[in-house]
Amino acid sequence: MQRANFLTIDGRPAVQFELDLDYSAQRVWEAVTDTQQLQQWFPSTLTFDPFVGGVVDFSGDPEIKDLKGIVLKLEAQRALGFTWGDNELRFSVEMLTLSRTRFRLSNLLGSRKEAARNAAGWQVCLGQLEVLLSQGHADGPHGDAGAHWQQIYEAYVAAGFPHGVQIPE
Repeated sequence: MQRANFLTIDGRPAVQFELDLDYSAQRVWEAVTDTQQLQQWFPSTLTFDPFVGGVVDFSGDPEIKDLKGIVLKLEAQRALGFTWGDNELRFSVEMLTLSRTRFRLSNLLGSRKEAARNAAGWQVCLGQLEVLLSQGHADGPHGDAGAHWQQIYEAYVAAGFPHGVQIPE
């Protein structure tokens, strides 16, 4: 699993992951947009109206309250972007070959201090995405997969990622 980069995107602090995956772009797109598959790696149950301006519903995350977002970008098989509280998430899928795809997750942060926390959380989630792709099923980030979250978080802090917001218990 590649670690996150801390950078600035569109003038906002952000954490970004880029994964090269040995799966077709269509397979990766399905894993990051299909509700049943999202439930296996995304931290909330996520459903969305499939058009720009559509509503995104987030529920079932034990760490945060249910909330709504807005679809900001949707390009079939290529890009999805939406708000999540004061954060913005962007997913992009790029076909490298017929069986190799680059997936990018960019989390534009509401506060710089979220960087280490969010990077650690996404690292756990994306590990579950890789399990889903390779095994056809994943248990999600809130179970055993998240057991090492604190160590991952501490590694991001040690690497200089901004931190200081409340972290999950």
